[in-house]
Amino acid sequence: MFNASITKIKNINFHQRTLRNLNIGKKYGLTLSLIFILFAISTAIVLTLMNKTEENILNLEQTGYQAIEITELGTLIQSKGINVVTFVQEGHQQFIDEYQTQQQEFNTLIKNLEGSMKTDKQRELLDKVIANDEEINKLFLTDIMEERSSGNQTNTESLSTQIRNLRNESVFLLEEIRKNLIEEQAASVSQTKENQQASIMVLLISMIISIVIGGLLVFFISRVISSNLNRLVKVSNRIADGNLEVDTIDYDGSDEIGRLAQAINTMSHNLRLIIQQISKVSDIVSRKSEELTQSSVEVKAGSQQVSATMQELSSGAETQVDNTSALSSSMESFISKLQEISASGDHINHSSNEVLAITEKGGQLMETSVHQMNLIDQIVNESVKKVQGLDSKSQEITKLISVIKDIAEQTNLLALNASIEAARAGEHGRGFAVVADEVRKLAEQVSVSVSDITNIVSDIQIESTGVAKSLLGGYEEVEKGTKQIENTGETFTEINQAMKQMVSNFKTVTGNIATMSENSQDMSGAVTEIATVSEEAAAGIEQSSASSQQTNSSMEEIANNAGELSKIAEELNELVRQFRY
Repeated sequence: MFNASITKIKNINFHQRTLRNLNIGKKYGLTLSLIFILFAISTAIVLTLMNKTEENILNLEQTGYQAIEITELGTLIQSKGINVVTFVQEGHQQFIDEYQTQQQEFNTLIKNLEGSMKTDKQRELLDKVIANDEEINKLFLTDIMEERSSGNQTNTESLSTQIRNLRNESVFLLEEIRKNLIEEQAASVSQTKENQQASIMVLLISMIISIVIGGLLVFFISRVISSNLNRLVKVSNRIADGNLEVDTIDYDGSDEIGRLAQAINTMSHNLRLIIQQISKVSDIVSRKSEELTQSSVEVKAGSQQVSATMQELSSGAETQVDNTSALSSSMESFISKLQEISASGDHINHSSNEVLAITEKGGQLMETSVHQMNLIDQIVNESVKKVQGLDSKSQEITKLISVIKDIAEQTNLLALNASIEAARAGEHGRGFAVVADEVRKLAEQVSVSVSDITNIVSDIQIESTGVAKSLLGGYEEVEKGTKQIENTGETFTEINQAMKQMVSNFKTVTGNIATMSENSQDMSGAVTEIATVSEEAAAGIEQSSASSQQTNSSMEEIANNAGELSKIAEELNELVRQFRY
């Protein structure tokens, strides 16, 4: 129990600190937000009740429509019963047609009512009405029609009585449904009135509660703010009267009042420190003013000695200016020569780059020439081999020609022998003699052709031998040329490497010359700057000499001002004594 009380007190203190940490605008905003929340809750409750009222009104409308449809349904049942009785009495077809039309209307109303019945009792009563209607339809459209066709009037009257009883029962059931709907309607009306009264009461109570709570919150917040502000005003008035011995304002919060209290506490503390420091400073100023008077006398004597020294420095500075001017002229001439050397170095560097490019191009051309000579060497070598092959083939042809020549001579001898044998045969060998003579002629022609071919082949062998010798000589010369070109290519490569080294050395020399030129320009600038500084120093020395003379007069004025400063320090001490700290 005791622990619970302590926890409750801690929670209250925590909430109070939380509220104090809020600024004033947020406090009033929180109050308005609470009021708005209460209004929103009451509005939600009222809207809920209004929705229920609207639902009850819709139920009333639906119940009214259902009661009307139940009444129409009873009227249709009565009309159908009348048509049945009239048909039984008169037997006209129009009563059947009217009955069927009324049945369609009945079915339509039944469909509308089946989905709107809410209670089990209503659905049970409506199901009985539907069952009675189906029984009436069966008795009228089936049984009565059959009995009437057979001419049995007694059974027709009995069936008509059954239909009348079912009709009366259905009307009674519909009346029960209508009464039930009327009871529901009365209950909905009562519920609607209760919801309206409840909505009005909730609205009034919520408005009263919101106004009371909002007013109390505004009152308490304003009271707390006013009380704390009065404390701050009292402390501020005491500080304004010169009383800095005020107590520190204690306020546990970080709102505007807390920040203002902190600012007043800080201001009071800082004012005490400032007044204390002013008191100390005024004492120090009073003491130092006397020392300043003594120092001004000493400075006056020292400034006179400085003035004499400044005049000697001025003459030395003028001499230094003349020397630096001569050095600057020499540096300009040296820079001009370096720039000419740098320009020549750039030209040499450009020319060496062109020579390097030409040697590289020559090296590439030599590589191409070596490659072409190697190709020529291969081609000539292949040509020599082919000519040598041609010579060997021509020798083989010569051998074949010798064989053909031998065959031709043998053929000629055979033809001659055949002619002799044909002559011996007489008349019977004449035809064979003609053939032998033709063969001999062909053999002679072959011998002549072989002689011609032999001469041609001999010429070819002679020419091919000469070509082979020429190609062998050319091949040897090509090999020598290839080796010479390869040596020349190696020489070009060495020249190219030497040129690259030379270009690199030229670039290094040119870069060093450019660096020297830049450094010399920096040196020239430094010399010029020294000359300028020397001139400025001379002017400054003269100005310092004049300033030292002016210092003498200023020291006299400082001595006078030191006396006045001592008097002002005494007046400041009198003002500080008015504060209590």
